[in-house]
Amino acid sequence: MDDKSQMYIYEAVITTLLIVGAVFFFFSLETSPTLVQSDPLYQLETKGADALRALSNKNLLNLYLSSNQIDQIVSELNDRLPLDVSYKLTVNSVSGKKSYDKEANLFGSQEVGDSTVSAHQIVTTNNGDIYDVHLTVWYVN
Repeated sequence: MDDKSQMYIYEAVITTLLIVGAVFFFFSLETSPTLVQSDPLYQLETKGADALRALSNKNLLNLYLSSNQIDQIVSELNDRLPLDVSYKLTVNSVSGKKSYDKEANLFGSQEVGDSTVSAHQIVTTNNGDIYDVHLTVWYVN
């Protein structure tokens, strides 16, 4: 066999190994698990995000935060979230004002690691204050 033929064989073997290696690498990658719509945590996350979004869309977060009526936000969340959901509301001021931390609908339940999900909303009030409203929700045991 001449040198040129040997080179073609080496190229073919190397190319085959590269293709097989790439296919093996592609199929060995793990995809991160995603929440499916029927998953209880997905539904829980949706409930929390929808409750915050509803308050924001009705401009209630802006209204209550600008007048320091955090208990009104808690009351609105109590009306919007089901009774089997407990939550922790954390309001952090980005602009240096006071921060708040409230828990509601507890019914003696504690946060349970992986079974909690969060939603948050950034709110700029009419008087220029900026707040990060963070809602952690979990099902009551």
